[in-house]
Amino acid sequence: MESVAIYTVSNQYKIPAISIKIISNNELLEEPYNPSVGQKLQKITEEIIKKYRS
Repeated sequence: MESVAIYTVSNQYKIPAISIKIISNNELLEEPYNPSVGQKLQKITEEIIKKYRS
């Protein structure tokens, strides 16, 4: 849902786009919010993007 605007605009300008959502807790398992999980996943995502960008 958060990415609809990005996809709409990128589609109009014929620009490829991808949305990656990072979740740092699981409310169903009553896990507390842990910002370090999100930070680690952001770093991994950045490395993957850099690898395939070239």
